Amino acid sequence: MDKNKIIITQANHLGLTEVGFVRLPLPETLAATLHAAGEPSPFTPSDVTTRLDPAALLPGAQSVIVCLFPYRPASATAENAAEPPANLPEYARARDYHIIVQHYLTRLQTRLQAHFSDADFFSFVDTSPLPDRALAYLAGLGFFGWNKALINDRYGTHTMIGGLVTTLALAPSEPLQKTCLQCGRCRRFCPGQALTPERFIWPRCKSYITQKKGDLTAAEAAIIAKNHYIFGCDVCQEVCPHNTAAEPTPLPEFQNDRITHITAAEIACHSNRTFQAAYGDRAWAWRGKKILLRNAALLAESSAHRNDDNH
Repeated sequence: MDKNKIIITQANHLGLTEVGFVRLPLPETLAATLHAAGEPSPFTPSDVTTRLDPAALLPGAQSVIVCLFPYRPASATAENAAEPPANLPEYARARDYHIIVQHYLTRLQTRLQAHFSDADFFSFVDTSPLPDRALAYLAGLGFFGWNKALINDRYGTHTMIGGLVTTLALAPSEPLQKTCLQCGRCRRFCPGQALTPERFIWPRCKSYITQKKGDLTAAEAAIIAKNHYIFGCDVCQEVCPHNTAAEPTPLPEFQNDRITHITAAEIACHSNRTFQAAYGDRAWAWRGKKILLRNAALLAESSAHRNDDNH
C-alpha cells in the first residue's frame, strides 16, 4: 500500500472522511492570490511570506496532509427552530473546535508514526500562520464560494480545516475545477454587505465585529443588531444552497455537549475567573465576557426599538 493510501486509511479509522495532500513548496501564484485579497484581518498574520512557509514550522517538510472536520449535526435544523432562537453560530455550539480538531490530529499522528517511524509531523488548526483554506483547496477537498468559504461536495461549508505538515514525500492531490452556483444569496443577505465581487471586506463582517475589542462605530453597532447572533454570524452559510443537502458530521464531539443560546444574565452572573471556568472550553468565550455583554446590550436595544415601532 502506498503512503497516501495508508494515511487515508488511518484517517478513515478515526472517522475522518475528507483527506487530501499538498506537495511543498506551495505554488508561487499563491502569494499573488493572498496579496490580491487585500489587507488581512487582525486575526490573520500580515506577512505573506510567513504564511507560505510550512518548513518554518517543521524543518525538512515536504508535504501537508489536510483534513476536513465537519461540525454540523443532524439535529441542527431542530435547534435552529427552537425557542429562543440560537444566538451562537453552528461552529461554536459544541466544545471549542480547536480542542476537538487537535485531539483528532494527535491521534492521527500517533497512528502515522507507527507506520512511518522516521517521519516528523507538525499539527495545525487555524491558529497557525498557514493559509488553511488555500491548503484545503490545493488538497482537492473543496472549492470556493462567493462568501469565500470552502465548499466540500459532501459537507457543504460546515467544516473546519486542520492537518499535519510532514517530512514525508507524498503524491499531491488534484484541486477541483469547480465553482459555486453563484446564486448571489450570500452577498444579498450578508448583514454588513461585506461580500463584494472584488473582495471580502472583513471590517464589515458581523462575525469579525462581534469579536472586535474597544468601542464600535454606529455602523458597526447597527450590523451587530441586524440578526440574533451574540457572537459570530452564520447568515452566508444559512442561505447557501450548497448546504441544503449536506451530510451531517459523523464526529461525535460535534454532536454532543452543545450550547445553542447564551443570555446576558447567564454571562453577567460570572466573574471573569468563573466565566472562564464555566465556558473556557467554548470558542465563543475566547474574547471574554465584556465583549459578549456589549453585543448582548446592542441586540437588546435593537429588539426594544423594534417592539416600540410595532406598538
